[in-house]
Amino acid sequence: MEITRNTIKLVKSLQQKKFRREHGLFIVEGEKSVLEVLGSTMKIDALFGTESFLRVYANHIANNVTQVAAANEKQLTEMGAYASNNAALAVVEIPEPIPFELAAGEYVLVLDDIRDPGNLGTMIRTADWFGVQQIICSTTCVEWHNPKVISASMGSFTRIAMHYFVLPELFTAHNDVRRYGAVLDGDPVHPGTFDTKGGFLLIGNEAHGISKEVEQTLTDRISIPRRGEAESLNAAIACGILLSQLP
Repeated sequence: MEITRNTIKLVKSLQQKKFRREHGLFIVEGEKSVLEVLGSTMKIDALFGTESFLRVYANHIANNVTQVAAANEKQLTEMGAYASNNAALAVVEIPEPIPFELAAGEYVLVLDDIRDPGNLGTMIRTADWFGVQQIICSTTCVEWHNPKVISASMGSFTRIAMHYFVLPELFTAHNDVRRYGAVLDGDPVHPGTFDTKGGFLLIGNEAHGISKEVEQTLTDRISIPRRGEAESLNAAIACGILLSQLP
């Protein structure tokens, strides 16, 4: 595969939501994240790597890769969003959405209006650390295949099933499932807060918290005990603290 100016232009355009949706593709950059996607079931439309990367990791390039091309660091940087890239960049097909199913005893992280890509990526990575396998986002959340989300997730996006729903409609369909929402005036969370039957753990917008419409559907209002004077916690940090309390 030859890297032309049109190739670079197309790959670079995938930093924008409009073109990701138009082409059904997104980009993954950097050695670690590219290796993660190479080891996943995701379909890779094109893999660009330095000669060193392609040589060292030749046995990682499997049948899920359609095209491979050697690229220098200047080309990799020009195509991607990183300030510098000395390893690889993959152009990956956006997977078809999979049906949402809730297993017995499963906890699912639910995010309401998370707009910051770095926060969403960190939450995906944190959920992966704590063994959460599914994340549900409201339709106003940033897209999970935004380059900054992919970067912050450090490859965890390959292991977490991502869903987007109108949250009140989702909760109506799963009305028998407990919905724990993080709010400032909730009951302090402790090791016995979450039961073993599973449920939804909701984290709200970075500035405004859980929306009023969604807050009305909560079965349990919880909060993280505060001992200092800070007004609030970063959403991704709050997410990690609450996930650490799950059974």
